[in-house]
Amino acid sequence: MPQVLAKFRTRYPKVEIQLTTGDPASAVQFIQSEQVDLALAGKPNNLPTGLEFYKIDWLRSKHIKHPKIYATVAGHEGIVPMVALGFGLAMLPDAVIDNSPMAKEVSRLNLDNPVEAFDLGVCVQKRNLANPLIRAFWEMLD
Repeated sequence: MPQVLAKFRTRYPKVEIQLTTGDPASAVQFIQSEQVDLALAGKPNNLPTGLEFYKIDWLRSKHIKHPKIYATVAGHEGIVPMVALGFGLAMLPDAVIDNSPMAKEVSRLNLDNPVEAFDLGVCVQKRNLANPLIRAFWEMLD
């Protein structure tokens, strides 16, 4: 996703991009209620009518077969420091831990029963793909 954002920013430097972190379980709901234009989300078993989903394959390109994702707070960036400070356990994608300044302060556990895999991707209201800027961003995903 950073490469897509950088490419979009280069091509459309005057477009304001507002990134918001939050509970990934709410991402599809935010798209449906039109609180956001695009969202990085896990694909639900039944994608709601009127939504489009673009699967991101970067997990496979990084050889991550079973991302370990569970969130009960508003953003992943706060979870690793909380665990490092001894406030509990967390299941996070390797990418979140690896990119945290506190990565060396936490231990990783192997699960006997891994979390069931799911597709991660970008979600949008199909009708919003008529918006030229949203369409331009969507096309950069390829």
